[in-house]
Amino acid sequence: MSKSQVLSHAPDQQVVLQLDKLNKIFNANTPLQNHVLHDVSLQVSRGELVALVGASGSGKSTLLNVMGLLDVSSSGELRIQGHLVQGMTEQQRTQLRSESIGFVFQFHHLISAFSVLDNVLMPLMLRYGKPSAEQREYAEYLLSEVGLTSFMRQSTNRLSGGQQQRVAIARALVTRPALVFADEPTGNLDTQTADEVFGLFERFNIEHQCAIVIVTHDPRLSARCPRTIRLRDGRIVYDGASADLPSLFASPL
Repeated sequence: MSKSQVLSHAPDQQVVLQLDKLNKIFNANTPLQNHVLHDVSLQVSRGELVALVGASGSGKSTLLNVMGLLDVSSSGELRIQGHLVQGMTEQQRTQLRSESIGFVFQFHHLISAFSVLDNVLMPLMLRYGKPSAEQREYAEYLLSEVGLTSFMRQSTNRLSGGQQQRVAIARALVTRPALVFADEPTGNLDTQTADEVFGLFERFNIEHQCAIVIVTHDPRLSARCPRTIRLRDGRIVYDGASADLPSLFASPL
């Protein structure tokens, strides 16, 4: 990977995610050993919108799980907002995850027994118990921003797939995280709805200045992210401007 392929980061930008020579090995020192991530190094600053792409089996999901503190690396360093993750207890990792990271998944994981508003408030309920009036007001504001004001009191099972994904986005933002991970967030949506949902990511990225990393197989969506990171066989083979990536397909990376 040449220096020209790596995006520079302005010194006044706050680095919210930093990986240094991260490795992930499953079933280490056994006949089933599988080295999935190889010396992955990258950093993401506040306000960046980044696409993470690669073929199936390239290590995207494993990398996302490690960066999102849902799994641990085998070696290397991971820092979230300057906090070194290696050496943390599970409780410390859980606290850091709840304070700093929001998640949006392909499958929304909403709870149909609760209202739309309560689903958005769920991360705050798990952390604090009963949400404050200010937290409820902010959750209602987020739902208005995703166009669901009239659905706040309804069950989530009355919503379309696109509407449910909007609820999931509001839920990811309700804790005001510095970093949001989205794993194939438009994978189950039609083209128009996918474009609308991605537009919300773009808008919230600008308005809230949270860093957003989106795993996607859709080249149209990755092209709309200013920066793309491409994995192949667990290694970063491109990290740079999305606009420069198509020209590289003609030659091996």
